[in-house]
Amino acid sequence: MFSILVFPLFVGFTVALAVGVLTVATRSWHISFTADSVAGPQKFHDAPTPRVGGLAVYAGLWAAAAAAPVGGLLAAVAASALVVLAAGMFEDLTKNTAVALRLAAALLSALIFCLATGHAVTRVDIPFLDRALALPAVAIAFTAVAMAGVSNALNIIDGFNGLATGAAILALAAFAVVALEAGDRDMASFCFAAAGVLAGFLFVNFPSGLVFLGDGGAYLAGFVVAAAGVMVPMRNPEVSPWISLVVLAYPLSETAAAVIRKARKGRKFYRPDGLHLHMLVYRMLKRRLARKAGNGSRSVNPATGALMWTGSAASLAAVALGPHRGAWPIIALALLAGLYILTYRTVARGLLRRRGIGPGGHRPDRRGRLPAVRRRSGRSSTPS
Repeated sequence: MFSILVFPLFVGFTVALAVGVLTVATRSWHISFTADSVAGPQKFHDAPTPRVGGLAVYAGLWAAAAAAPVGGLLAAVAASALVVLAAGMFEDLTKNTAVALRLAAALLSALIFCLATGHAVTRVDIPFLDRALALPAVAIAFTAVAMAGVSNALNIIDGFNGLATGAAILALAAFAVVALEAGDRDMASFCFAAAGVLAGFLFVNFPSGLVFLGDGGAYLAGFVVAAAGVMVPMRNPEVSPWISLVVLAYPLSETAAAVIRKARKGRKFYRPDGLHLHMLVYRMLKRRLARKAGNGSRSVNPATGALMWTGSAASLAAVALGPHRGAWPIIALALLAGLYILTYRTVARGLLRRRGIGPGGHRPDRRGRLPAVRRRSGRSSTPS
């Protein structure tokens, strides 16, 4: 059991940590082209920071694959992810890659994954859809779109130190729980090893944010989690495919909310805004903690990332405490989506009462500040 579950985790953790530390140690050599700028509606750090953490994660995945008795599966996923990693890294280095190109790269990586591993979503426990998914071409196309969506969802929540990495680790832990209950030690080993790799990177990303995942790392982490989400239920027929949506409820809810919010305003879904839940939580914490901490956003940034882990922790709890079949996954998904909506509305209303969100959809500055609202008849307004 040690060699199957623990040793690959340890090796992946060590290599990812070592490459992350090396990236920090050689910062002066590459910061001129690897730095993430501090300007923009979704920037909450104070100094230029390398955004090439995807290299540490990718190196850790290959090291874990080499150490795992069943490393072929991990190696196949790592090889498949190279396309989406490259597209994300190109954005990290040039800051000028179209979103469509990154999504296309995620689709291509997912197609390679299906062919390399032989896994695809062939059932969703909805009769008419299952009949369509019985066709290999439909199953592969559906899987590619789903995996690309999950990869993008992890990138969307990658806004604060440790947030996306911690969410991915918790998701992989949840999939490991499901795999172990189903008796699938190979998938449990895959999940533990991938979580160990991300934990190694987390040490240089949280709390100080010495290196960022970047688009390459976020898409890569999302792709690995998506691969687990496909393989765990498809390899184990007794596991409901809805369990993957339960595990990924937080990033998927954030993505759905962003798409709906921007569609209502007539904005393109890929245009950044400052109204994601983690950004609202940042502003809330900034008011409550910044004065006490005495160092501005430096402590609020990692505090936001850690607090947002509770979304993925709730999914882990739902998986650990309930059955992985029958009606429970659907009930749990509905409860988690409702919890997201309730949390978003509560935080947004709290901010409105204290300061208000700028009229006309004004974007916040990089410190989370928003234009003051002119009050009429004691009321203020916020973009929905």
